[in-house]
Amino acid sequence: MIETLRQVMEEVEQLDEHAQQELAEKLRQLLDELAKERRAAAIARQNAEWSEGLDDVLARIDRGERVGPVYHSEEEFLRSLGATDEEMAEFEREVADQEQ
Repeated sequence: MIETLRQVMEEVEQLDEHAQQELAEKLRQLLDELAKERRAAAIARQNAEWSEGLDDVLARIDRGERVGPVYHSEEEFLRSLGATDEEMAEFEREVADQEQ
């Protein structure tokens, strides 16, 4: 694949500047479309995963069962998501700025 890319780059370098610009714009459009398609697919997968377990979770809630962790602070919640010390400091600065 790398060799193919190298060959394509050599061919592109042979084009005049206008043709290179047109090709670059077309590639940008294709990459944007690909990114949108991948995001849509990821969202669809996530929605499917959530939907699969929703009935079970709702039934457990109806039975009064605990269905997940309980967080007693924003910091505890963010840490559970893997927030670093730097990210926590940034979060605290943003909260302080909003309170002023």
